[in-house]
Amino acid sequence: MNRIFFIIACLTAILSGACKKSFLNVPPQGYKTLDAYYNKDGVTQLLTGAYHDLTGISTNSGWWSTSGTYWVYGDLTAGDAYTGGPSTLPDASAIEQFQVTANTGWLEDQWTTDYDGVARSNSTLIAVAHATDMTDGEKTEAQAEARFLRGHYHFNAKLLWNNVPYVDESVVQNAGYTSVSNTIDIWPQIEADFRYAYNNLPEQQSQVGRVNKWAAACYIAKCYMFEKKYPAALALLDSIISMGKNSAGVAYDLVSCFHDNFDAATENNKESVFQIQFSVDDNSYGYNSNLGETGAVPNLYYGPDPFYGYWKKPSFNLVNAFKNGCGRPAPTGCCG
Repeated sequence: MNRIFFIIACLTAILSGACKKSFLNVPPQGYKTLDAYYNKDGVTQLLTGAYHDLTGISTNSGWWSTSGTYWVYGDLTAGDAYTGGPSTLPDASAIEQFQVTANTGWLEDQWTTDYDGVARSNSTLIAVAHATDMTDGEKTEAQAEARFLRGHYHFNAKLLWNNVPYVDESVVQNAGYTSVSNTIDIWPQIEADFRYAYNNLPEQQSQVGRVNKWAAACYIAKCYMFEKKYPAALALLDSIISMGKNSAGVAYDLVSCFHDNFDAATENNKESVFQIQFSVDDNSYGYNSNLGETGAVPNLYYGPDPFYGYWKKPSFNLVNAFKNGCGRPAPTGCCG
């Protein structure tokens, strides 16, 4: 009888504990609220995450559709490359032929990736504003990098869709629903982000992947050109050519061998204005590598269809643009 009573008492204790809210409210494992990053280490992590979206690979993006080089929306639409055939990548073919519709999923992928980058940049700015263990100089530089990245992601969205919303940290911090207009021209806001970066970033960085002031200047010049402010763009570009330096502090110049711009051994050279960094052998199963370019392989071949897999086949227009006087692709033999 005592044993039965003991069992009933134990069950009662367990059941009464199970009815408490504390038993049911188990926080998600590995999840942190933004205020957990209100310190120097947290800001570094958030800023690294904002840089990561330059690769085009995030939890909500695709591979080829969101490549950091924008080859789908640049090379294909410009006629520098062909998709190879409509049976391979129908969305890519639709973009190449300017036949996109509301159901072209790759455009949704790119939109999501661009604004994920905007969100990560804004989170960094919010954390910087609340951090108490950073100097004013450290805060300013982190803000300048984050605003450059926010400008970059808005810049890409503006080029693709034109009428897009500009989302800054004030929108993110609004507790309720906020309507953001997409009917205004956001070039001034994009320019302001790059201008802040130009005025507050150093010429040289401790890590080559970090943006410097001259990269921001180049983006301002790009904004001017798309806005058809050609005299302002020319004046700025002249100063960049004469005084600009890459993140390592090396003056901009042409490399002796054009191929050095595509060789991992000579990356981040004196022609590099702003270069996305990737890593290898980091146990990420390739997700920190250049996955967005895996579809940009001219001779990739899978299966019986000779066109299957030719996702970014160089066009005759591209080849002809690099011919020398002998009719061969140039430069030939420049590297020895």
